[in-house]
Amino acid sequence: MADGTGRVFGIDLGTTYSAIAYIDETGRPTVCRNDNNAETTPSVVQFETPTNVVVGEAAKQSAFIDADSVVSLIKRQMGEDREYEFHGVVHTPESISALILRRLATDATNYTSGPVEQVVISVPAYFGARQKEATYQAGLIAGLDVVGILPEPVAAAVHYDLTKGGADKTVLVYDLGGGTFDTTVIHVGASEITVVCTDGDTNLGGADWDGRLRDHLLDRFVAQAAPPESPEDDAEFLQEVANKAEEVKKQLSVQESRPVQLRFAGAAARIEVTRAEFETMTKDLLDRTIEIVRRTLQIMQERSPGATIDEVLLVGGSTRMPMVSDRLAEEFGWDPKLHEPELAVAKGAAIFALSRLVYKMQQEASTAPVVTLTRSVPWPTSSPRSPASTACPKRRSGSFRRRRPTAFCPRHSGWACTIATAGGITSSIWPSPTIRCPPATARWPPRPSTTTRPRCSSSSTSRPAR
Repeated sequence: MADGTGRVFGIDLGTTYSAIAYIDETGRPTVCRNDNNAETTPSVVQFETPTNVVVGEAAKQSAFIDADSVVSLIKRQMGEDREYEFHGVVHTPESISALILRRLATDATNYTSGPVEQVVISVPAYFGARQKEATYQAGLIAGLDVVGILPEPVAAAVHYDLTKGGADKTVLVYDLGGGTFDTTVIHVGASEITVVCTDGDTNLGGADWDGRLRDHLLDRFVAQAAPPESPEDDAEFLQEVANKAEEVKKQLSVQESRPVQLRFAGAAARIEVTRAEFETMTKDLLDRTIEIVRRTLQIMQERSPGATIDEVLLVGGSTRMPMVSDRLAEEFGWDPKLHEPELAVAKGAAIFALSRLVYKMQQEASTAPVVTLTRSVPWPTSSPRSPASTACPKRRSGSFRRRRPTAFCPRHSGWACTIATAGGITSSIWPSPTIRCPPATARWPPRPSTTTRPRCSSSSTSRPAR
């Protein structure tokens, strides 16, 4: 870790939207906002000119207007021998995905004011070896150190904190993303999460709900406004309708109806869309997901006879549609959990990434580490960000905040602990999972106003400050 903070990131490389997260100084998973102040970035790439490639919202807004230079839903092609040529340059699914990853890393760098190097990237549970390898290669092309490829259902389970409580659970993850749908049964133990079985449809997702609503708005507009020209021949108008359809879909998740105002070629119409209408026109899409759930449960019974589902997790922004949880309750009697579905995978990947980093530090430090003390600037006791008490941060790691790449124990007169190995300094994090507070026999030059050296009473191991 070049910055010395030990910070790693979790990336949800989604079919329609992607996100990147990390563990902040308070120990919470936090999503990095992009330059549009949004937590998710459209997984859309526009090859505008030979020297300018646009990734994100601006590219998405050109999907109809400049369709020949825009690539979307590239995740569906991962692991396939596909080529795309733009301005005389050949691109692959891996290289296009790398552009999305690079954009996420740039946004995270700007958001955290630190470099993004080590990452864990999530993939669908049904991804095979070729698809996982393609995702790994995309990370390398983007200039990232990919320390792990994590199944999305496992990331979701980590985010929902299902490993707490000790009891084993069988969990169904219902993941309705923007471009793909999959269901996965996982077994959650106190220290291990295992994928039991998975099923899905790589050509079914929230984009299909958007398309149904877009077509509905176009048909209603033509019927009501009778424009003198065909709106289907105007790319800019189609882009406007597509944007409004996606927005109305989101609004209907919390409202019973929404009006849509459309204008084209001098004609105008105000179209009222109700949630009931929307659910009726997309019922067959939801039926397809229910059928896949039934298949998944059958596979679960074949592999684990007598097993029952203890919990159901909803993942993917499209699961915010009330029709999803209502139908699962109606068909199976479940009470699904819904918490930040569009961010759950990125945050879970960030938590997993940190655990991998801590494990790696422990393994490195186990090879004859040498603990040294380095004099530095004392912690300013008047700072509002300094610890609220004089307790050692090893006992209060959750509230211990960093002001510099190396954090200092306020009870030890501004001394910092580092781990040194034969290969050089490998960590400058306090408290390290491998460092205990200095023993009472350590010599500590007191501060000018201090007559006695305080002793640190804790010898327990704690997680690293973030």
